[in-house]
Amino acid sequence: TDNATGCMTIPSLTQKDDGILILRSTASRTVYGTEADSRYLCVETAPELRSNGIPVEPVILMSSESDNGIVEAHLVNWDAERKRFVGAAYATDILDGVGKVVYQNGATNMTDDVSVGALVLRGVVAGGHKSVTVGDGEGPAMVVLNPNSRGSGADVSNWTLRFGTARGVISGGTKVSGVDNGCPKWNGYINGSGGVDFAFADTGGIILYRKQSWSGGTRVMSGEVLLMSSGSYIAGFPDEDVVVVGGERSGGSVRFMAAATHAQNYTISGFGAAYSCATKRGALSIEKDVMLAGDITLVNDALIGVTNGFTGTLTGGISGTGDLYLGSPVRTGAFVLSGGIDIDGDLHVNTCVTNSGAIDLDGRFLYLDGTLVFNNAADIDVNAKVIGEGRIVLAGSGKVN
Repeated sequence: TDNATGCMTIPSLTQKDDGILILRSTASRTVYGTEADSRYLCVETAPELRSNGIPVEPVILMSSESDNGIVEAHLVNWDAERKRFVGAAYATDILDGVGKVVYQNGATNMTDDVSVGALVLRGVVAGGHKSVTVGDGEGPAMVVLNPNSRGSGADVSNWTLRFGTARGVISGGTKVSGVDNGCPKWNGYINGSGGVDFAFADTGGIILYRKQSWSGGTRVMSGEVLLMSSGSYIAGFPDEDVVVVGGERSGGSVRFMAAATHAQNYTISGFGAAYSCATKRGALSIEKDVMLAGDITLVNDALIGVTNGFTGTLTGGISGTGDLYLGSPVRTGAFVLSGGIDIDGDLHVNTCVTNSGAIDLDGRFLYLDGTLVFNNAADIDVNAKVIGEGRIVLAGSGKVN
């Protein structure tokens, strides 16, 4: 921050059509720019708002609340006159929020369908099968759940969040301590045709309880998305491609926490959200007996984790570029693979993997610290250099070349 101007200045800022701008601060208790604040993020060139990529809708800013690692999520607006981002002005009633940024803190019972400009939610909202439409249908539509770790957290039931044709962005801060899984609970539906992005603090996330039906794709940018069950409902993404994005510090993570079959294709990278200092959950974390029937594509090194006592059945092909880690040393459930592995990278087998498909690593290494069981009926090829202290078991009637 420049002490004279109060600005941390960058020359310019451009957002691509499908990009979502999330500002992250690593400083403790960073001031994000209200009228009384002395520090701002400033941009030297004053952009033409949406035409130059800076949305009229609020932008998400994540900043450290204190030195204990708690992260808050804020909505900030672009102030074109002063060339800086400033804190969004909130209305406080979701039922009277047309065109406004609404901060709903207490319990609310939805009695009508409503529209808001953007939504910040920390509280219990019952729906009566009503809906909330967010955004104007053009720029990204912003929703922040559990903006900080205080209170009981957002708990939504029986209402629908609608994004229209806009891309929906669902974000939030650090998990709420003392609450089940620490994440906001979404026991309702999310609709729209522009796709949905999840972008939580590294230690935040959302629990979904229903099979969703938006279109336009899904991206898990950071934090966790927990797919759970509620009564006869089992959560799942729409049957379109899902992208899980890795990051230098953490990255996104999809946690499969109900026994089910999921048909989506996944494009993954990274090692997911940390649950201890020793390991990560995985970009995909299987925590019940789960089948992933779609293809999995790597765009960088990635971990698929599985919890002890459960089996992840992967029937699609695994391809792409990067090292693939199956299981981790402290989470040693099992995998059953049948679609084959063809990656430009090394394969790390850290648990029990039963495989019936070909493995083509283009002569790279297969690091074997677990058990690799070949249960193939037909002859298959393995193009890899095997190294490690694990075991290879030939259990099928076919040959392994």
